Amino acid sequence: GLGEITEEDADLALPRSDLNLALKFLEFLIVGNGREAMILIDDLQNQGIDFKYFFNNVIELGRKVLYFKITGSADEFLTEEMNKKIAVLSSGASQEKIVKILDIIIVRRGDVDSLDIPTLPLELAAAEICGERRETDAKPEETRNISETVSPPARGGARGGGSDGDLKEITDKWPEVLEK
Repeated sequence: GLGEITEEDADLALPRSDLNLALKFLEFLIVGNGREAMILIDDLQNQGIDFKYFFNNVIELGRKVLYFKITGSADEFLTEEMNKKIAVLSSGASQEKIVKILDIIIVRRGDVDSLDIPTLPLELAAAEICGERRETDAKPEETRNISETVSPPARGGARGGGSDGDLKEITDKWPEVLEK
């Protein structure tokens, strides 16, 4: 009847943008990039996302990554582009690692209702998963991300065409330049 939504239907009902965010989060967990995971959690909170729902998306996608890892076959309900990403993620982690990530996320999801800080369970999950992999972090990507986040583009560049921002950036960086 109408009341029963199957697992697959529910899956199809998820908005693509949310799935992409969940996939991005999963990717940070798999590569062990705790910093980017934390920044993403922050963004989610600013967007007012429902964390229980986000957890479910991450679990659902993690499950698909695990399924792909074990069977090598794609999920017919996902777009080709999604399945490609899932294939890439599954090749980036051992089966044990994927299971461990899912375990931690499922346990932490249970804390969402009982804690006053909605982001905390996700932050703890990220810290727990990414904490062990400091030494294998991809350095080039990290430094690239840092330089991107250091200087956000000046908003509303109506006045002065943004040159003030550039000047400020140069004066801010000047001590660093001198040091070199």
